[in-house]
Amino acid sequence: MGGGEGALTLRILKFNVRSFGAGMMGAVNGMRPSGEVDSSCMQSREVWTGTTYALAATMLHEVLAHESEVEAGGKEADEGVKELWSAAFETAHGLYVTGWKEAGYWFQTPEGWELSGNYRSLGYMRPLSIWAMQWALQDKLNSLPTVDDAAWSRYKAHKNGSKHLEFVRL
Repeated sequence: MGGGEGALTLRILKFNVRSFGAGMMGAVNGMRPSGEVDSSCMQSREVWTGTTYALAATMLHEVLAHESEVEAGGKEADEGVKELWSAAFETAHGLYVTGWKEAGYWFQTPEGWELSGNYRSLGYMRPLSIWAMQWALQDKLNSLPTVDDAAWSRYKAHKNGSKHLEFVRL
């Protein structure tokens, strides 16, 4: 992606996600240009779960906006979009690794955590921003082909002995 929000979010991925906790903790709030975590205040050295999910959702929105412009003929396809798509899930994956797989917070997800493992505010509500990722993808999911009732009935009637590909009713 040449510029704009896509390039900015990839820069955040490089500095605030990949350069913190081996890329497996989420996006740290404060990172200095030197690549060192900003320790000037408590919040800058934390990963906020809600903010990290919002960052991942922003990346997905950028990908889908770019795809819409390409389909409308307003833009050329860009290979950087694939990187941004992967970046969104890489960013969110760090929260899974730290929050669920390693720390086992499950439904008591805290507001944030530090590299040391210290956390703050268990049972925080901002992690619900994971649904922003779902919202970003919803139009794409809704555009997938579905099976109408007549086609489903024909499929069920001819299922036995049929060599056709199976499909699932959504």
